[in-house]
Amino acid sequence: MHGYFRPSLKSIESDRRFLNRLPRGLNISASLSELKMRNFDRAVSELEDIYFYARYVDDIFVFSYKSDFELERITDLLPSGLYANSEKSYVKRVDCRNRRPQNNNPCATTCKCKPDIALNHAVEYLGYQYNFSDVPYSTKGKPREVSVTLSARKIQKIKTRIIKSFLSHIRNPDFELLESRLRFLTGNCEFSVKGDVIVRSGLAYNFPLLKENDESLKELTVFQRKIIHCKNGAMGTKLASVLSASQRKKLGKLSFASGHKNKITYRFSEDKLAKIKKCWAK
Repeated sequence: MHGYFRPSLKSIESDRRFLNRLPRGLNISASLSELKMRNFDRAVSELEDIYFYARYVDDIFVFSYKSDFELERITDLLPSGLYANSEKSYVKRVDCRNRRPQNNNPCATTCKCKPDIALNHAVEYLGYQYNFSDVPYSTKGKPREVSVTLSARKIQKIKTRIIKSFLSHIRNPDFELLESRLRFLTGNCEFSVKGDVIVRSGLAYNFPLLKENDESLKELTVFQRKIIHCKNGAMGTKLASVLSASQRKKLGKLSFASGHKNKITYRFSEDKLAKIKKCWAK
């Protein structure tokens, strides 16, 4: 059994008031977080049944071989003032069809079970979705394959931003701004923080594990192009009056797969980034 634990840690009101006094973007923020969680990391890692533990800021990922694994065993170890977000915390139980119940050993390399797609499992972490079978080894004795793609939550978030970008353009036509928003989504961006620190962000930099032919990137590209070339329905009719044929053709060349594969990167100023993201915050 693999226990999957993902609490989204949130500060209680007293901590939140303190943090709100600090300007965002301070380098000390990460250090304060690590200091706050240092004892927790050690305590969880030392639990006897935990054989893998990872944490990225407030996202936690745990593997356990304990069949009756319970979240409370870990949430009780959280530092004072922090608690787990119950909506994002859960246990994913995976029982192998070939496990030896007499000694609770993991599957043997001689396992003859064949992966069954109907019994496949998936877990999400940091925007990724990891898909794997409940059979740990292939018939040739090789470790099972784990496929990686964008999580359903991440895909939906990007689709929502695509829609909001077009709705904003319908209300206040600005093709240059619409194009910048879609470039930001399909490609990558480079910007400076306070004029000196260069930051690169985007699918290629944030999700390097995605393969060139990843289905989620194809899905997003198809979704965006359907909107661009749509001429029917409420949105299509309105877009027809604010997007010319040449503009549609230009936007239609933007591709999530190409942006990821070729690391297509655009340079935006801080003011430009604020304008790009404005309609997504609503």
